[in-house]
Amino acid sequence: MAKLDINLKARFDLVNIKIYFKEHSALNAYDKIELRIFKSLKKIAEFPKSGTSVKIEKLKKYRFHFEKPYYIFYTYSNDTVVIQRIIHGSRDIEKALK
Repeated sequence: MAKLDINLKARFDLVNIKIYFKEHSALNAYDKIELRIFKSLKKIAEFPKSGTSVKIEKLKKYRFHFEKPYYIFYTYSNDTVVIQRIIHGSRDIEKALK
């Protein structure tokens, strides 16, 4: 299994997801999505090459895993997975990654 690192922007994304759920739903709904996201992070660390490569030329270093409705973007090198961003599918993903 690869080493897993969550960078600052991805941590910020997780905080914003929690804030959104707190304001618009319930924290128990957040608990469910948080559990799914962290299961996906574990799966990514176990199988880092299983993610889909990003097809946009400027962003080719990224792979992603889709955990509905969030895209988990990461890089993988030297047996380390770095989670770069966790972005809701309705956002302008290319803009968010730049």
